[in-house]
Amino acid sequence: MKCKDLRARRTRRPRLHAEGLEARALLTTLVALLDSGVDLNSTVDFPYYDLTLAYNAGTRQTAAAYGNQVVQDLTNNGHGHGATVADHIVRGIQDSAMAYDGGAAPAVKIMPIKLSDGLSPSYRAVIEAVYYAVDNGAKVVNLSYVYSTDIQVSDSTSPYNGKRLSDAIRYADAKGVVFTAGAGNDNTDIDATGFGNFPMPAKLDRIDTSGGTLPLPTNILTTAAVNAQTYQLYRTAKTSNWGATTVDMGAPGADGATSYSAGYSAGVAGAVHAALSARYSTSGLVSARDVIDTLMATVTPTPQTGLTNWSVTNGVINAEAAVDRVRLGKAFQDVQTVSIGSTTYAFALGQDATLYYSKQTTAGGAFSAWTAVPNSAGTSSFSAVAVGTTPYLAIRSLNNKVYANALTGPSTNTWAGWNEVNNSLGSDRVYLYVDPAGIMLYVTGQNGGSVYYNKLTTFAGTTWNLVPGSLGTTDLRVVPYNTNSGSYQHILAVQPTGNGKALYNAILTGPTTNTWTTWTQVAGSTGMVSMDAAPTNSNTTIVVIASANGHAYMNSLTYSNLAGSGWSLVPGSTGDVRSVSAFAKANGRVGIGFVTAKGYSYENSFLVGGTWESTGSSTLAQYLAGIQDTYEYVYNGSSDARIYRTWGGQLFQIASNKTRLLPQLT
Repeated sequence: MKCKDLRARRTRRPRLHAEGLEARALLTTLVALLDSGVDLNSTVDFPYYDLTLAYNAGTRQTAAAYGNQVVQDLTNNGHGHGATVADHIVRGIQDSAMAYDGGAAPAVKIMPIKLSDGLSPSYRAVIEAVYYAVDNGAKVVNLSYVYSTDIQVSDSTSPYNGKRLSDAIRYADAKGVVFTAGAGNDNTDIDATGFGNFPMPAKLDRIDTSGGTLPLPTNILTTAAVNAQTYQLYRTAKTSNWGATTVDMGAPGADGATSYSAGYSAGVAGAVHAALSARYSTSGLVSARDVIDTLMATVTPTPQTGLTNWSVTNGVINAEAAVDRVRLGKAFQDVQTVSIGSTTYAFALGQDATLYYSKQTTAGGAFSAWTAVPNSAGTSSFSAVAVGTTPYLAIRSLNNKVYANALTGPSTNTWAGWNEVNNSLGSDRVYLYVDPAGIMLYVTGQNGGSVYYNKLTTFAGTTWNLVPGSLGTTDLRVVPYNTNSGSYQHILAVQPTGNGKALYNAILTGPTTNTWTTWTQVAGSTGMVSMDAAPTNSNTTIVVIASANGHAYMNSLTYSNLAGSGWSLVPGSTGDVRSVSAFAKANGRVGIGFVTAKGYSYENSFLVGGTWESTGSSTLAQYLAGIQDTYEYVYNGSSDARIYRTWGGQLFQIASNKTRLLPQLT
């Protein structure tokens, strides 16, 4: 097997941090291998099999009932296609374990699922196998077969009759399961040939086969095959495809076969999932995107001879670096900014559950090194606002309580100290808001998922007030709504409905009496995926949503019309939108942004007069790809800037058309 010497490329270094993960209970992550079976006689691979759940989807026989032989690879003298893919999965697991320097790595095992004796399984077997793998605990599914269509079950005996492969992959996505696939073996630039020649299942996160009724899955990792020693693509007949926007990265694959590169990436993905599960002490908090984002952020940049751009990352998977990223906790989970005059404070939550802050004193200039907010370890969510010339923080700790603090001495890292907000146990997320009435703290999650607010006359707060009709809220925005008669608080909340999530809103007209307008659903918002909102200076709130069909839409809400004036398509949102952002900009403009499933960030501005700054399309953010989230802010009262969080949790800033990397955590 040609990838056997891959570990020789890694450079070892001394550990600089005391690691605590090995002391936790080690969980087992299952990688489901859907193929022609495995080699039960392989002394290298056999220790990595979990045969308790092994299954033959072609014959519908479990190993538990019929014996392990039901998953034996019978092709090529017992070591055919499936067994060779298993070799690569094992190599990915082994290379990932090097990050532990001989310590106890979390266990990663292969769940063998045989599809058929040859390489032409029934569509029923393939799709039933995906559901079986997900329902039996697999966190990575590897399917190294290529189809020209979105295959569908046509078998009345199957409980999944009528289901397509894309349905099964969406089901896996909802359960946090990564799906690894090869880019195909035609020695072709599949960007240039068009999507019509792009192989399934790899293209199912790029091409809508549902007629616009379902979102694109975000859990597919597509790899090209590279030589394990040179990291160069195999460029001979019937070897790996490539594509600057259609292939995520390269991975070792013997003889240029992307079936094998997908197997290797599945092994590494399993190891990254195991490391994330160890960090969180549970696998339930780990999403497929958590795993894929980590892999995308830690590739080894690798130019390919004769090709300018050959994949989204232009890099090759780096097993050790990916696991190290999780274990060392150097990435950011969230960032918020507070601008006071010409100074901007960036507050960021690290993967180590500690809150950090950095300061920018020159408009558009560099941010200072990160400083830990004292005693903030254990933070799970936070909110930051400016009160006069002082940054204020509220955090939700891992103990489910809320605490407040203020940076009273920025030059000396002097804080007022954390104070528990009275009766805050059970809170989920926190949102601070400042208006003439004072500092308002909103929380979700109380009493079965309702929203409450509290006026912080002191850090300990006063009385909690229930927001009527807010039960079930999963996401929240609070924006100012200014009229000639005063300033109010406009609350927008995402809540479940019978047909998915929908957007509801109301305006707090009497903070001291808990008086609200009628809680109203925004018409046409059912099925939304994410949302954001921002005020204009004309008594209007602009809300933007990512819809289930992968497009971004904008709506205008007013005091007299909380149901909205109707949704309009954000220019250029082309069907793979993953998240959206809205921000109040200078001169009454609202900045609208969206990020695609493959990490490209686009922006536009909605003007006061009701038109788009760019009517034909939105602008691609310069120099950047692999974006997870976008955060905008205004400095010096009039200038716009943006901070981007990448898949790997690093932060970039764009201000005055200049791109700058924010300091990294050390």
